[in-house]
Amino acid sequence: MYRLSITIFFIVLLQSCSWFATRTPEDPTSSGLGFKPPTTPDLVITNLQNAFSDNNAENYILCFTDTLINKNLQFHFTPSGEANARYASLFANWNINNERAAFLSMVSRLEQNSRLLLTLSNSRFDILLPDSAVYVSDYSISVPTVVTAFEKNYVGSMRLTISQIGNGLWGISRWTDSRNPGIDSSLSTWSILKGQYSN
Repeated sequence: MYRLSITIFFIVLLQSCSWFATRTPEDPTSSGLGFKPPTTPDLVITNLQNAFSDNNAENYILCFTDTLINKNLQFHFTPSGEANARYASLFANWNINNERAAFLSMVSRLEQNSRLLLTLSNSRFDILLPDSAVYVSDYSISVPTVVTAFEKNYVGSMRLTISQIGNGLWGISRWTDSRNPGIDSSLSTWSILKGQYSN
């Protein structure tokens, strides 16, 4: 009787569970990582914003040109005037590794369970060519940092050259940052943010 009860118990248990049923694979396009293959210039911008909201340094770096794919597309960054005066030696040789280090440093100093926020406005593509595009936008960045000496809000304007890297993918090859005269001049630019978190 005992064996019969155990057998019935296991039969009912196995029929009610789906331990041995095959699972429907997850759709790779519905990944929660917030990064989509940048097959168009506008997807580069979407990925840039998502990298911020996800606090994801690797997805941030994937927004830039990759010299392993195309050696002719070296990334160049031109900082805002005040940032260049303050961090001239740092920005003289600025590259992708500096971008990664600054972003990682910024994320590591965020308040617990907080998120970066990048807001773009007055955005447009000034130039759209088969192998490059120029994107212009005002921006505001919110950085809920634990570092009391650093600002939490940054504003300015950026001009991005987005180039076709190869393999049908695009990335930022040139970035010029500037202060926007129509925005509160007491707030620092993105260049200052990069400089602060690189030191």
